[in-house]
Amino acid sequence: MLLKRTIYRIPIPLISKKRITHFSDTHLTLFDSLSTPEEIETAKKQTKAWEEVRQGFLGSFERHPTKEQSLPPEVHFQNLIAECSLSDFTLLTGDILDLTSPANLRFAEKTLQNLPRFGYVCGNHDRPEGFDANYPTLFSAAKPLQVFDLGDLLLLGIDNGGGSITEQTLEETRLLLAEKKPTLLFLHMPLVTEENRPFFQAGCDDYYLFNKPGAPEINDAFTRLVTDKKSPVCGVMAGHLHFPTHTFLREGLPQFTVAQGISGYYNEYLIGE
Repeated sequence: MLLKRTIYRIPIPLISKKRITHFSDTHLTLFDSLSTPEEIETAKKQTKAWEEVRQGFLGSFERHPTKEQSLPPEVHFQNLIAECSLSDFTLLTGDILDLTSPANLRFAEKTLQNLPRFGYVCGNHDRPEGFDANYPTLFSAAKPLQVFDLGDLLLLGIDNGGGSITEQTLEETRLLLAEKKPTLLFLHMPLVTEENRPFFQAGCDDYYLFNKPGAPEINDAFTRLVTDKKSPVCGVMAGHLHFPTHTFLREGLPQFTVAQGISGYYNEYLIGE
């Protein structure tokens, strides 16, 4: 199989059935006929580097990797777009581009137009500064906070790929959650609480976590806000780890990370009852 799917069920009461797909970390490293020699050299260097990195991640959680998983990142990206285009909504949780080069931007802009309904939050590689008005589909993703209203369900996209968030994002999130509408949160870097800390301490280092020790205090404030027992957040979706996880931030509040899209992985969430 070219793609590998993991299915999760999130039975939110009084929510109509929805199929939401999620992928992350495709790390595109393209060059094209318009690329400068310097851009071509950088793209080739990054492609070689990620060949080694993705195999390392893949070997950490997949017993029997297939040859198909080593296809070029752009092939996986196109296949993921085609597969996810039939879902009700798709979450892209960052590092879709390994760097915001002109060739990557051109390719992503054109390909994403085949995805009808999606939210794209930036990661630590594809920072929003490169998403200018020449790329309108990508430019719409270059926001600290994105809100998608699916009627009976709210989707909030938070740009935490730079390692923190702004005070404005915290306050806007607070106001949105005060409406008490069932909400799914999607971001690049996963959250850690006392509930799931033992899992992450055993499986990865602090680099991969949003509210790690020494992070800005606002990161903890944000985590407390969304994980409060009175919060309407019903699930958190993230990337960045490159391997799949399903933990709980508190009782009844799951957090999912999706395995690396650079090897063709995606999650599917069956929402509602």
